[in-house]
Amino acid sequence: MHGLKDATTDTARIENWWTMWPHANIGVVTGQESGIIVIDVDDISLGGLEGKDIPATVTQETGSGGTHYIYRHPRDRRVKSTTKVLPGVDSRADGGYIVVPPSNHVAGYYRWTIPPAPGSLADPPAWWLAALAEAKARTEVPQDGEKIYPGGRNAALASFAGALRRMGAGYQAIHAAVSARNDEACEPPLESWEVTQIARSISQYEIETADEKQLKNEGAMIASRLLKTNQDSMMRSLALDKREITEAGPPPDTIVPAGGLIYDITQHILSASTYPQPILAVAAATAFVGALAGRRYQTETGLRSNVYFVGLARSGAGKDAARKVLKNIGGSNPELQKIMGGDRIASGTGLISALEEHPVKLFLLDEFGLLLQSMTGTRADAHRRDIITNLMQFYSDAGSVFLGTEYADKKMRKREPIHDPCAVLYATSTHQAFYRALSSQEAVSGAVARLMVVDAGETRPVRQTTINIAGAPPELLQRVSEMINIKPSGNLSMKAGGASDPMIVRMTPEVLKAWHDLDGTLSDRMTSETSASIYSRVAENAAKLALIHAVARDPRNPLIEETSFTWAREIALWSANLMLEQLNKYLADNETERTSKALELEVKAGGYKGRSKTELGTLLSRIRPYEQKAYLESLVETGRAVIGLRPTGGRPATVWIHASHAKEAKEKGLIE
Repeated sequence: MHGLKDATTDTARIENWWTMWPHANIGVVTGQESGIIVIDVDDISLGGLEGKDIPATVTQETGSGGTHYIYRHPRDRRVKSTTKVLPGVDSRADGGYIVVPPSNHVAGYYRWTIPPAPGSLADPPAWWLAALAEAKARTEVPQDGEKIYPGGRNAALASFAGALRRMGAGYQAIHAAVSARNDEACEPPLESWEVTQIARSISQYEIETADEKQLKNEGAMIASRLLKTNQDSMMRSLALDKREITEAGPPPDTIVPAGGLIYDITQHILSASTYPQPILAVAAATAFVGALAGRRYQTETGLRSNVYFVGLARSGAGKDAARKVLKNIGGSNPELQKIMGGDRIASGTGLISALEEHPVKLFLLDEFGLLLQSMTGTRADAHRRDIITNLMQFYSDAGSVFLGTEYADKKMRKREPIHDPCAVLYATSTHQAFYRALSSQEAVSGAVARLMVVDAGETRPVRQTTINIAGAPPELLQRVSEMINIKPSGNLSMKAGGASDPMIVRMTPEVLKAWHDLDGTLSDRMTSETSASIYSRVAENAAKLALIHAVARDPRNPLIEETSFTWAREIALWSANLMLEQLNKYLADNETERTSKALELEVKAGGYKGRSKTELGTLLSRIRPYEQKAYLESLVETGRAVIGLRPTGGRPATVWIHASHAKEAKEKGLIE
């Protein structure tokens, strides 16, 4: 779930959630909506409440050993959630939430010390409201040359960006204004990539109308983001087939993990990027750590750390930055050099040879879409087709033995078994080149499902004026070096002909159940061959990512707990839904279907006003005149579009309106 963004008082929705996740924790939104504010004491030893009068009220002990004093919300003002109000003391109010009993934490359980009862909520002490006002003043963007210092910079700039967004500002305007405010007010200023991240995140929020806000407050428009973003799908009819459409939505808010080696490598990549791409940086860092963990760790179900990431971005948008950084890190240590694969894979035999040389290989490939095109389709030669075949086999044989191919001339072409091969892939491509390589056959073959696609979007990030050209920090290189030399079992073999003896990294009981539940939940979404192929790999990919995340946090004593699993699950689900959404846009087995799809996308882009034949002229010019009518009729006959009349001031124009906009078009009078 996504915390307060999915909060609801709808009994039916709550019952549905607890049917799906019976072991979930319970969260309560704080602030005006629920009528409560909370004094959140994380560390009493810091003395933040020393000498303070604490009126008796509903109180709980948190799972981590802290205390929550819960008070009635002062309705005459807005009270924001704020960190570091006092030493060791935070505020949970508007914009926040708390977890309540009988929920559990990795360190313990939540329990009431003064349970809720009628009339048990007290008014907050006056000194606390005064402390909140002082904290707000410290973090607000200054008006008269005052500075914002560490601890308040992100919150202040995000608040400023939010105000701009509510006034209708888009990404470019928000980024320019926040960058200027960062330079003027923050001491020291945030890194430019951090500013980019704030602007990008805030600009993605929808601008709500007053009516929509009222409906949302009443609970009628509560967003079920997890159900929509991570699982929900619908069927729509196409000319030649039925495909599943899923709204993938933006990347998970938590895609950049909090701490650990993945985070550290991601930060270094971003600092060295002219055009910072956080999504690509995380994928690259995760793949790199997956290679470091190769043959050293496995889950209790036998899954390994071999993952295949494909990062999509437009040309000139910074796709090469992560690859360059990882190559530099990989060249810093003789042991690391052994796991770095070549820049290109020429054939399936070449791929096998690389793993025979060393059973762990990280391949950092550019122009993967073009390579994929050469590996698929009827014109692909056998050597190239073997690349995708062997990648699929290595994926499945990571905890087994790759036996290779038998040849007639065994003296010249001897088969060499590879025990526990760990092939890890981080590849980049443009959107069009990647999806153009796929046909329905590839979509259902299983090859696509093994690829976790992450999408950096179609726009180029704002150029970072100052970049790190000094290389990786020594402390980061030291941590990487330590991990590559870890031998968890004490008997680790890095020879292809010998089996490994990896450490078993266990899931907590709650995570293990959630992992099994994930696969079962997704079974209901497997409504076509394509969706079944994609969704059937989500749980497996989530477990692999969770393993890598846990090892990145603590390579000597890793444990897959809630933080690791939820991070991994969000990425795996987003990637799967993204793949299904994009396959619907791009997937075509022939030029006829490709043209039909292009027409449909252009009609959809017209919104409720639709597109006239004149406005479709560029696309229609590619079609023979006598076939144009057939293509347009096909859109209507297959239910993808309807015909309407758009007022022009003269004779109404005949327009084709996408089915998804038909309701609005009817309300506007374009359709009878």
